Formats: sequence, C-alpha cells, structure tokens
Amino acid sequence: MHLALFTLDARATTPLHRQLYDALRAAILGGQLAAGARLPSTRALAARLAVSRNTVLDAYAQLLAEGYVEGQVGSGTFVARVLPDDLLQVRPAQPPTTTP
Repeated sequence: MHLALFTLDARATTPLHRQLYDALRAAILGGQLAAGARLPSTRALAARLAVSRNTVLDAYAQLLAEGYVEGQVGSGTFVARVLPDDLLQVRPAQPPTTTP
C-alpha cells in the first residue's frame, strides 16, 4: 500500500488524526502494511498529506498505544510484528436485539 493513496477530508466531522489512524489501522489489519514495514516519518507523512505533524503524531501515538505499531528510537515506527491476539480474532456480528 502506498500511503499517499489515501486522503483525509478536512470537511469531515471525524478529526483528521482519527481519519489517519483509521486508514492506517485498516491497512495493517488488511495486510496492505505488512508486519515489520516501516512507516514514513511523521514529518514526511504530514507533508505528503498536507496536514500538521501533530495530526500524524496523534495517529501514530494511538496506534502505538493499541499495539499496532512499534517505535524504535532513532530508527522509526514499524508495523508490529505480532499484533495482540484480540485484534486477530474475528468476532461474529451480534444480531440486533428487539424488544417486543
């Protein structure tokens, strides 16, 4: 997956950092970003997407907190080689409950 292929919508009600987080998370879970793949630097990605570096920092921080990526000081941010087990299990959809 080429990260420049997705776009962010500044007019959307969803904050830009959340849009970026959602796109990266989907790419990781969908296999477009492979385990161990290096993500662009926050400065480079911010420039590509024409957003604030803080937008990218916030998205990366959330991905890091949830175990989708790993940071290596001086080396960059990488897709986690091992995702937490609960992220890998597909949960069946719960049918909606109706009240009589």
